Amino acid sequence: MQQHWPVRFGILLTDPAQRYAVKTVVSECGYEVTHCSDTHLAHVTKNCHGEVNIWLTSQTIPCGMQYGMRHGKQRDSLAQIEQVFIEEVPTLATAEFRAWKQFFKLRLEHIVHNYQRNAGNIPAKDVWLLAASTGGLTAVKQFLSQVKPTMGVGFVYAQHIEVEQAGQLVKTVERNSQWRAEMANTGRFAAEGYVTIIPPEEKVSIGKDGVLGITGESWSGRYKPSIDGICVELATYYQQCSGMIVFTGMGDDGVAGSKTIKDRGGNVWVQSPQTCTAPALPEGVIAYGEYDFSASIDELSCRFNTHMSTERRATVSDRSQ
Repeated sequence: MQQHWPVRFGILLTDPAQRYAVKTVVSECGYEVTHCSDTHLAHVTKNCHGEVNIWLTSQTIPCGMQYGMRHGKQRDSLAQIEQVFIEEVPTLATAEFRAWKQFFKLRLEHIVHNYQRNAGNIPAKDVWLLAASTGGLTAVKQFLSQVKPTMGVGFVYAQHIEVEQAGQLVKTVERNSQWRAEMANTGRFAAEGYVTIIPPEEKVSIGKDGVLGITGESWSGRYKPSIDGICVELATYYQQCSGMIVFTGMGDDGVAGSKTIKDRGGNVWVQSPQTCTAPALPEGVIAYGEYDFSASIDELSCRFNTHMSTERRATVSDRSQ
């Protein structure tokens, strides 16, 4: 998968021995330390803009100094600089220090993972397509409001919509769920904890290492964006780790795509037609495509949470054997 952006640490601790101990552990974990001193934090942050992502300190960042940082020109959202409080570090070369060191390494791993997720910096391992047309925004909003972000999981969202309305999907997703959202951009990827919005005006490809590309070409066929087209891209790269949930809508876009997803070992779920504003889209997949089951939005969200929780437990179990 594409490499993550580097995470840079700044260390601000008064005691020299504690600074040395913390810097040593951070470096052993493979992270870069770009600042290490006992200087007052408010002064340092004014002079280290862009150089530090995560501060390890016993001080407090003044509210006005908690600025955000952009990761690349095409980022639509800001990732807040993180501040982590460091409590008393045990004396070096003691049993207490060795125990603290092991705990701190685990803590660093958790801190970095959360930071990268918030920054959209972790490529998702399981990527599901949210496919919808007429009435779909309300249905997808309801689904996402009940689905919790899970480690390794990301969504792409293909909604038949006018070009000028596409940008509103980002705001709607973030306003009504715990998921972050962004428009698909060249050089990005479907990120863990994010909903990546597929633009209706230009075709999106998934290339080597899961990197997205805006091709400059229009979607083929009458549907924009093309649900069938996105299914091909997802199934080709993510294989059995791809999936699709078909919500309310008109037309038959997604019928061929459902077969593509299933052929590669992925999952296809469908909103039950009787609960849809416009039932044609899910009815087409049920009648002419391939799917695993059909249910209401509440049942789909509940099952998704359970399904992904089970998948994560199985992955952890496999790694421990």
